[in-house]
Amino acid sequence: ASANLFWQKDGYLFTPPLSTGALAGTRRHLIMQEYEVVESLETADQIRHADALVATNSAYGAFAVSGLVPASHDHASQKLAQQLREILEKREQQELASQQSEWLVSLN
Repeated sequence: ASANLFWQKDGYLFTPPLSTGALAGTRRHLIMQEYEVVESLETADQIRHADALVATNSAYGAFAVSGLVPASHDHASQKLAQQLREILEKREQQELASQQSEWLVSLN
């Protein structure tokens, strides 16, 4: 499965731009609607200095990435992943409720 990366550094949330081959996925789109996300070209070495690193995809939602950032940042990555999961779940519930309302209206 493919995934998009998000990293947090100095209070800002970053992701690679689509021009790098990043997926224009639904999770990425929802997160970028909810947060002020900076699209940034970073090297793997620069990302290693992030405060937190998270990946997102349609199968797993948002999950912490370990091994690239220092182990001391694992808690921050877990916390960011949880925040993003909550946002994704909230948005998905809102969209489902909206679709159900539309279906009910079309049945009447």
